[in-house]
Amino acid sequence: MSTLRDEAAPIAVIGAGLGGLATAIGLLKQGFRVQVFEQADAFGEVGAGISLSPNASKILAAWGLGEPLAAMASVPLTGNIMNGLTGELIQSQPLGEVLEQLFGSPYYQVLRPDLHALLVGEVRRLAPDAFRLGCRLVDIEGPEEAPVLVFANGERAAASLVIGADGARSVVRARRFVDEPARFTGHIAFRGVLPMAELPAQYHAPRSVVWLGDRRQLVHYPLDNGRALNVVAFVSDVSWDREGWQERAELSELREAFAGFCDEATGVLEHFEGRELYKWALYDREPVDDWVRGRLVLLGDAAHPMLPYLGQGAAMAIEDAWVLAGVLGQHEAPADALADYQARRVERARWVLLESREAGRRFHEPGQDESRFSDDAAMRTRELFAPGPASLLG
Repeated sequence: MSTLRDEAAPIAVIGAGLGGLATAIGLLKQGFRVQVFEQADAFGEVGAGISLSPNASKILAAWGLGEPLAAMASVPLTGNIMNGLTGELIQSQPLGEVLEQLFGSPYYQVLRPDLHALLVGEVRRLAPDAFRLGCRLVDIEGPEEAPVLVFANGERAAASLVIGADGARSVVRARRFVDEPARFTGHIAFRGVLPMAELPAQYHAPRSVVWLGDRRQLVHYPLDNGRALNVVAFVSDVSWDREGWQERAELSELREAFAGFCDEATGVLEHFEGRELYKWALYDREPVDDWVRGRLVLLGDAAHPMLPYLGQGAAMAIEDAWVLAGVLGQHEAPADALADYQARRVERARWVLLESREAGRRFHEPGQDESRFSDDAAMRTRELFAPGPASLLG
């Protein structure tokens, strides 16, 4: 029986974001030939923070990336939920060693470009010629069992398997799966990163802080081993609906959006005077159960675009990558491997997608108090963080 390792064409990964890079690493470590097609002409990830919960950090450690990941990460010792209007503490949860002991791996917060560079470097170490930059996918021709990729630069490429890791606005998903429009949630997010050396001591503590109130949410936590502070602010019931990560925002917009929050909460915003701020609209898509069509398969946000309220977008893509690479290594027949991948991933990804949506609703409701978070109903940390490399393929 012919296997993917025997076929003339390589496996094509569409997209060199975190999910696509993780997929390439997993496949290369299984001995597959991989080409990663990325539309950008050069790598340059957005400067923003990202959370890597234990379910993701365990996988990266299993690929041998645990030590460099730890060197670039910050580990929050506590997570505080605060009332943004009054300044009162709603809830404080231990993180740090507690989560590591419970789930066998740290909860990290890292600068996204640092993590992206780590994964790019690992792909290049495993396969120096794996990347094809400047290749924007515009179409997929041929039957689903023998797809041919068509790029905007005129190039065409055959592939033994096409993995659509091309994000929430996936071309693979739109061309061969489903092309339903995204739904604007009415939420927008502001983001920026501040150098810790220029901030007062109150922000230096290894602590993740969430300020809630009046359908608004302000989040900040250290990055880069405490050398930077990530700030993200969410606002509900707005009409501005431009999707994408590169839209510039003015500090005056952020001040206006958080008028009425206490000084303790909004003090961090003033440190963005003269610094870069960005904003983006949050779009939602319904979960889909069909991730496989012949030799075409979806992964990460292309399959299950997540709202950011549980910090699980990257983690779910990394889980997908681990499972897909693992089942392709276990099964001789590609069809059996892809069916196994879908069976293992769809239910969990659907649950996390819907939980993330519900968390956004809960965080933006009026009347925040401890009773709303005491049972951890939205976060469900045990179900989220417990899966590890062995259990995901067990």
